[in-house]
Amino acid sequence: MSLRRPFESSAAPRLRGPDRHRIAVIQRLIFPFLLAVTRLPAADDSFQLHHDVSYLGPDRAEKMDIYLPLGGPRPLPVVLYIHGGAWGGGDKAWAVEKPNCIALAREGYAVASINYKLNPKGTSDAYPQNVFDCKTAIRFLRKEAATYGFDPQRIAVAGGSAGGHLAMLMAYTPAVSELNQGGLYPEYPVNVSCVIDLFGIADVRLWGKHHFVPRSQIDTDQGRRTLELVSPIAHVNATTVPTLVIHGTNDQTVPFSQAEDLVKRLKEYGVPHRFIRVEHGGHAFHFTPHVRNRHSNLMPAVTSFLQEHLKK
Repeated sequence: MSLRRPFESSAAPRLRGPDRHRIAVIQRLIFPFLLAVTRLPAADDSFQLHHDVSYLGPDRAEKMDIYLPLGGPRPLPVVLYIHGGAWGGGDKAWAVEKPNCIALAREGYAVASINYKLNPKGTSDAYPQNVFDCKTAIRFLRKEAATYGFDPQRIAVAGGSAGGHLAMLMAYTPAVSELNQGGLYPEYPVNVSCVIDLFGIADVRLWGKHHFVPRSQIDTDQGRRTLELVSPIAHVNATTVPTLVIHGTNDQTVPFSQAEDLVKRLKEYGVPHRFIRVEHGGHAFHFTPHVRNRHSNLMPAVTSFLQEHLKK
């Protein structure tokens, strides 16, 4: 049996010039993602999945997936997982997010993977609601701790790319009033015990400005102030929670320097941290061996970090 390439049809006219080039570009962009989707690990007897849990109220389409390990002692340490997608795309069940959530659940961690408000294309309209949504998710984990068997005192947050940015912003700003004045369940605290940053953006002033400030306002005083407010690196101080930074040295999307600058700041303030340089690694990879992390198994480092700081 022969397999045609994506988009190839015996009945289709032969493509030439620019059209052929455009199709080739599309193939290169989406075929790796489609291949990754087909390899998503299936659910098994080690965890139970609660799909599309409403955490933002009945009027919101964005939901939460909760992965609950089966067996083991309760209450469970829990990891809030925030997906990437340049603040304007992505999903809680994407081909990177879902395998990472499953890997954590198989290690005995409850995982809450969320969707949150995204920017319409070409705008910065989601801010500050995207931040408030993530803050609400932390509060929801505490509000529903008894329902799902969570330990409200052992919450970590993790995310990749734009989700890594939001994860760090959650971890570093529990006392920053401007980032905590919106969202639901304000009677519950938003502090977490530690954070895992996967190839995330630590300084929005250097990467991604227009995702938080309209382009026409970037160089205004208010624009600069907003960019500083949403840059996790600007909030690092001596009380910052332990941080695990994982970044590929060959990341062509989010510069490796974002991780280097963050780690330098963490060192300056004596913040407990670990920095994993994934040599030759690209962008958006799994905890477990994967082509974009050069087949490295990151789970031992991830579980060691969580065991130390969540006391599992």
